[in-house]
Amino acid sequence: AVRTETLPMMTLIDAANVAQRGLEKRLSHLKLSVAQQRILALVYYAKENLTPSMLAALLLQETHSVSGLLNRLEDRDLITRTRDRQDRRVVWVGLTPEGRKVAEEAINIAIDMSKEFDPALKGPKSTDVVEVVRGVRDLGFRIAGVREDVRKEALKRVWG
Repeated sequence: AVRTETLPMMTLIDAANVAQRGLEKRLSHLKLSVAQQRILALVYYAKENLTPSMLAALLLQETHSVSGLLNRLEDRDLITRTRDRQDRRVVWVGLTPEGRKVAEEAINIAIDMSKEFDPALKGPKSTDVVEVVRGVRDLGFRIAGVREDVRKEALKRVWG
C-alpha cells in the first residue's frame, strides 16, 4: 500500500531529477548550474525588474541561497544588482550584455532538451499532464511556505 501511495510522487521526483541532471550536463560548458540558468532565463524573460526575493520565490529557494547564486553570476559579470533610487533596501537584478548572451545560449539548450521530451509530453493527454504538474508545483509552493503575494508578483513580471 505504501508503494502504491508514494509511486506518483516518487515517479515525479525521479523525472525531475533526471531532467535536471541532463540539463546540468548540457550546461556544463557554460559553467552554469540549473539554478543559475533559471535565474538568467527569468531575468531575461522578465518584462519588469525582479528582486532576489522574487527570484527565490520562483526557484523555491531561500533568499540567502539565491544571493549566493547571484554573487557567482555577478563575479562572472553576467548580472548586475542595482539599488532602487526611492527605497535603498530594494535591489533589482539585471543582465549584463555578456549575461544576455549566455542566457540566450542557456535558454536554447533548455529548449533543445525540451524538444527531446516531446514524445513523452506531447499527445492527446499533454494538456492534462501539464495541468497535473502545475497543480503539484503550486501545492509545493504552498507546502513550502512561499509567500503567495511575492510569487504572484514575480510570475506577473516574468510571464505577464
